[in-house]
Amino acid sequence: MQLNNILKGVIISPGIGVGHAYVLRNNQAVDYQEPSDTDSRIALFNRLIKNAMDDLSLLQGRAVDDETLEIINVQQSLLDDVEFKEAVIRLLKNGYKLRDAIHNALAEYGETLAKSSPYFRERAIDIQGLENVLLGSMSGGSVFNIAINDAIVICKELDPFQALKIAFAQDKVKGVIVEEGGASSHAAILLRSAGIPTLFKVSNITAINDGESLVVDALRGFVIIDPSPDVINRYTIYKLKIEDIYKKSFDARKMPSKTIDNIGIDIMANVNNYADLELAIRNDAYGIGLLRTEFIFMNEDSPPSEEEQYEVYKYVLSRMKNKTVIIRLLDIGGEKMPAYLKVPQERNPQLGMRGIRLLLRQERDLLTTQLRAIIRASKYNSNGAMILIPMVVSAKEVVEVKMIINELLNNDRIEHGRIGIGAMIETPAAALLSGNLMRELDFVSIGTNDLSQYTLAVDRESTSVGDLYSQFSPAVIKLIGQVAENGHKLNIKVGVCGEAASDPLMVPILVGLGVDSLSSEPVNVPLIKHIIRNIKMREAINLAKDVMDAPDPEIVREESMKFIKDHGIELPQLAMEEDQR
Repeated sequence: MQLNNILKGVIISPGIGVGHAYVLRNNQAVDYQEPSDTDSRIALFNRLIKNAMDDLSLLQGRAVDDETLEIINVQQSLLDDVEFKEAVIRLLKNGYKLRDAIHNALAEYGETLAKSSPYFRERAIDIQGLENVLLGSMSGGSVFNIAINDAIVICKELDPFQALKIAFAQDKVKGVIVEEGGASSHAAILLRSAGIPTLFKVSNITAINDGESLVVDALRGFVIIDPSPDVINRYTIYKLKIEDIYKKSFDARKMPSKTIDNIGIDIMANVNNYADLELAIRNDAYGIGLLRTEFIFMNEDSPPSEEEQYEVYKYVLSRMKNKTVIIRLLDIGGEKMPAYLKVPQERNPQLGMRGIRLLLRQERDLLTTQLRAIIRASKYNSNGAMILIPMVVSAKEVVEVKMIINELLNNDRIEHGRIGIGAMIETPAAALLSGNLMRELDFVSIGTNDLSQYTLAVDRESTSVGDLYSQFSPAVIKLIGQVAENGHKLNIKVGVCGEAASDPLMVPILVGLGVDSLSSEPVNVPLIKHIIRNIKMREAINLAKDVMDAPDPEIVREESMKFIKDHGIELPQLAMEEDQR
């Protein structure tokens, strides 16, 4: 199949979308009648605030998960912010027009936010969204005023208001393409929860004309502009096949996750928020292999209190009942840093104060508070709570954390359930020293994203050398195998929680390397189980041995693909890749 006019992007929500371009226009372009006097402008501003709050209340009534409700609540709190409203009124009294007053008041806050870090730059789009919805309502617009039908929605940036509209119209929207934005933005979270095929960071996509025919391939990460009828027909067939594969795997989700020769592999879920938690439960994950606690910390002006954290952990642990829950300690640093943590600027932040080194060296009180909250909540799950230490490079760091935990248990006499201690293996140092580390641990979890990045000396977000980044690298595979081997010797459970655990083509290799569990994105849990049930352990072991000596990552990928085909396992990627040749 010949493909022309292709633009690459970053996959935010996987799937296939076939439809026509609908380019979202900025609401600031609307015409309206500017009131002539200051009092009338202030009165209009107050009406705009009320209209926007009313729209959000309507959206709130349609929300079906806690994550969406939380995002709506953030927008409501921004609209109701006293400083923002006072700043607009002050500018109006100084002679500004309403449009300019709103823009300037929000721009100052947004610029401050954007300068703090790339993570908070994603939050800055929330501020721009407020401007769009307020100015749009000047001409009688509403948060529901977008008419979309079989549309591929396109925009430069996507604010939460727009994402909410799209999410609630998901029966009409076939895909979303955005020029900018990041995976942790509110818009990305909403679109993933809605299951809409989405690509971000697609250059120059907004230059396209409304109504242009498009295909969104959010399985391989590109957009096809003006596809031929043959391409459209083929992707329409792909979409039906993919939906059928996911349906079959979902229907069989409660079947045991065992290989043909009866070797069990626990398939768990990575959880970033409450929406992921509910999806993990719905897809019958064995447990939570990675609870990323950053969502509790990142959207606040100050660190969450012990009580606030306790309520979150209590809820998650109780919802999972008797299933394993692995809670990672706060893993921030590099460029992802909340404003209330004052970390010195570093030349290379990815190699500086992040993960457990930040918590132990600079934020020990924050670490102790989080540990207390987890320990207190552990009694609400019959398996207790498994605590995961991020960015470990030596046994000393593990020992320090264990000392704090023991002090809390012995001195504070907290009522608690079982407490397990694990470490993230995400640096070559941790992998090579895993035998020594495991003597201090109950389990380990391999974070293949960072392990690949640090092993290959490649920033996976780099636009210049990002093509060198691959979790199929034989070097990375050898390190994973070494960790698994050390785990077997010491009877320590070894799991994988990085992107590799969500990639169907990596699954047989990881199984063959001897890992005990895989923690994937919640949506992929049934599909990963399906793969496990259709392979034999001894054959997976042979595959893993063979690919360790492969000359490059592409050969590894091809060997795994051949393995999957030889076992008759249907995967979305296979039919598409076969047709591409």
